[in-house]
Formats: sequence, structure tokens, C-alpha cells
Amino acid sequence: MPIPPRHEAAFLRLTDAARRVFGTHQVSVTLLDPDASRLPLLEVPGLSIIGEQWIVVDFAGGRRLELDWDELGIERALSLLERRQRRIALDKSAPVGLPGWIESLVGTRGQVTVHAPVAEFDLEVRVKPNRGSALPFCARLRHDGNVVVEGDRLEWWTFGGDLNDDGEAAAQDLIEQIVLYGGSIRRTWRGVTLLDEHGDYFAGPTSGQKLPLRPQRIHFHAYS
Repeated sequence: MPIPPRHEAAFLRLTDAARRVFGTHQVSVTLLDPDASRLPLLEVPGLSIIGEQWIVVDFAGGRRLELDWDELGIERALSLLERRQRRIALDKSAPVGLPGWIESLVGTRGQVTVHAPVAEFDLEVRVKPNRGSALPFCARLRHDGNVVVEGDRLEWWTFGGDLNDDGEAAAQDLIEQIVLYGGSIRRTWRGVTLLDEHGDYFAGPTSGQKLPLRPQRIHFHAYS
């Protein structure tokens, strides 16, 4: 059963915006199960949107958001399309390698220093924001593609180490959220979860040291 006309009009709005932002050649619009459900599917590089009971946003890294068909949900879906385009532009313009990418992302919003090998890692990138309410972190890289992002409040996040796992790209997703958009960290006895600036799930849980018996929520701002 196709989506209601009001939702169809909203989906067309998203489609038109995607074509303006990405260009027609990078946008695909099809129907999921065209003989039955006829749900519209919008795809751009690294992100797809499905018109279901909700506006379902799927990210290349596996994250999924379900947004309401109201103005707030539509505006948020539009902003996610624009964010994705900004990320693509950054990836194209930044120097090759994670250290150069981080320096391009942070810019004048903070201090980025690159350090010699530490323990089993080949390189360490330390990032300190100019803004006191933002989150400092350290990224450690190995030659096999394994990346660790850690900080006093952030804990320890490991990416890569698997043939089918792009550790650098996954680490970039986490770092982009921390630097450009902020969010919050939820700490429970089960582990540490990163939430985006709207309080929605972003990544995790990951293990941490001295986890609390009662849940804790630590908010942090973007770098500017």
C-alpha cells in the first residue's frame, strides 16, 4: 500500500532537496517492492531515506533513524542530506590520511597535534577544542587500519581490524559528530553510548572503566 498523499508530498520535497544538494546524477529514487508496499526509496552517496510509517534514514555505517512525518522530522531529514554533502566535500578536499582529515575538520575551532608512535600504535592525533564545553579526544592509528578514539569522558572506541570493516571511515563518523554537532554520553553499568545532539542513538555501547551503578548523562557542545 503506498504512503498517504501528504507523506508523498513531503517525500517529494526531500527528493527535490537531494537533487539540488547532490545533483541529479547522484540521486536515485525507486520503489521498494513496487508490486506490493510501493514504499519510496531515496538514495544519495552514503545515505538513504525510505518513506514508511516514519521517515526512515539509513546511514552507510549501519545507523538508522526514524523521524516523524511532521515539519520537525522533515526539516531534520533535510539537514541530514545537507550534512552528508558537507562530509563528502570535506572528504574530497582534505589531505589523504586521518590526521590531515582531522586537521581540516577542526580548522581554527581547536588545536590538533600529531605525535610519534605510542605503544602498539603508529601515530597519535590529539585534539583539544577551544570551547570549554566541547569534548577533547585522541585518535590512535595502526598500519592495519585499526583506529582507536578515546578521551577521559568519551572512553575507548575501537574501529577496524576486520577485512570488511573500514575503521577509518567509522572513526571519521564519530569524530565528525563530536566536532561539528556535539551530543551527549550516556554511562551505565552496561557500557558507554554516544547520543547525537537530539538525544538519539549514535554509536555504542562500548566498555569503559569505573562505570557507574546509576545512569549518568554527560552533555557536550560542538567545537563552535
